[in-house]
Amino acid sequence: ISYFMSMTIGFVGFFTTETTGFENTYDAVFELFSGKLIPLIFFPVAVIGLVKILPFGYIVYFPSQVLIGNISGTELLRGFMIQGFWVIVTYIICKFFWIKGIKKFSAIGL
Repeated sequence: ISYFMSMTIGFVGFFTTETTGFENTYDAVFELFSGKLIPLIFFPVAVIGLVKILPFGYIVYFPSQVLIGNISGTELLRGFMIQGFWVIVTYIICKFFWIKGIKKFSAIGL
């Protein structure tokens, strides 16, 4: 998931001259909603509901909770299914930007 999201931001470079703003925004959102900066259990219930839908928590927080044994059974299966969903969605978005970007690409110089 993280790979495809990072590649998509890189492919934005086909359309703009600067991707730093996109990278910084992604990094800030990722740090906050992945559980890397603050564990997700400290967020309000309404925010946790949103975070469980977004892909960020399934990159850091979910795997760490599985490794320490806090998630098992049907919740584990549900998490893996959501991760699979986000892998497919981020791949499709990445592939879209690649196809559109490579058509627009033009190299100058050697």
